[in-house]
Amino acid sequence: MTSVLEYLRRATERFPEKVALSDGETALSYKSYLSLSQKVGAYVAQKEADCRAVGVWALRSIYTPVLFFGAVWGGCCYVPLDPGLPAVKLQKILCDCKLDLILTPEETALPEGVTFAGKVVSLAEALAESEALPCPTVGTDPAQPLHMVYTSGSTGKPKGVLKSHRAMMSFLEAYQNTFSFSADEVIGNQTPFCFDASAKDVYLALALGARLEILATELFSFPVRLIEAMNRRRITM
Repeated sequence: MTSVLEYLRRATERFPEKVALSDGETALSYKSYLSLSQKVGAYVAQKEADCRAVGVWALRSIYTPVLFFGAVWGGCCYVPLDPGLPAVKLQKILCDCKLDLILTPEETALPEGVTFAGKVVSLAEALAESEALPCPTVGTDPAQPLHMVYTSGSTGKPKGVLKSHRAMMSFLEAYQNTFSFSADEVIGNQTPFCFDASAKDVYLALALGARLEILATELFSFPVRLIEAMNRRRITM
């Protein structure tokens, strides 16, 4: 395996109609996950050079992972961005990674006090523009960057840390060899998508062909409601 895209391809071949992503109200099958991300990838491939970084507003949405994979299908790496960050910090990150394009699951205005010379494109806009475009052809170099996640900046300026496809696949191999997981897992995602640890949930679900349930942030302030939601959605991990 040379790319994390193979996880999505293989899971779709095995479980095309199985729910891949859910937030408790909206669900997406593996077949739809693959199709939508490839269409976004076709849009990205037309707009960005290979290996460029593409920003993604990391909202608590089932469509955020779709956009992550859309960037990768487009031959780029992605930078998850938290629009809720203080404006000064977010501005520093945008200036540091020199983005030309930010993808967003829904129409999202730039936070007050933040300027961006590039283009902010919603999932709906990307899909509309890619309707007649061919599925992109992606390179298979496992050393190619997968994503760049910024540190908290608690010791100074936030720093962008690149992770390659190979690094992610090596981690998942070790993770699966250490614990006993199966395709029947229902993984509850709590970690925000702008943090590196969330990649464990996103990519483990794909590697297993499991279901990823995105839990609402507010639940974590109310333990009883959290447990009730986890039981209702049959979360196993």
